[in-house]
Amino acid sequence: MAKLLINAVLMLVPTLAFGETWVCSSSDRYIHTLERKPQAFEKITRAVFDDLPTTTLPAANYTLLHESSEWLVLSQIQIDEVNGAAILGMIINKNTGKYVMDSVRSIDFEARKEFGDCVET
Repeated sequence: MAKLLINAVLMLVPTLAFGETWVCSSSDRYIHTLERKPQAFEKITRAVFDDLPTTTLPAANYTLLHESSEWLVLSQIQIDEVNGAAILGMIINKNTGKYVMDSVRSIDFEARKEFGDCVET
């Protein structure tokens, strides 16, 4: 009976870990929802502006680069003919709920550094 209970608990642990979701918002009126997937986070961004309808951008997968009890570090590489190449990074401080997102791009494009607050749901 004890072995059965231990096996049941061990089977549930990975499922519980993948249920992690962070919701982050910036003063720029962007809301990012990051849902944990195996070795990545799926990020959905919504832009909320007073004079326009809410716009939801296509989902993007961010690779999990580093995780500790305090930090969550994510990145994404984008390559396309219109925007060139880009490396996007996002860092979340799990203790304070603060985040920063920035990018490096291959074309003459003003990168927008973003700061805000996150909560784990």
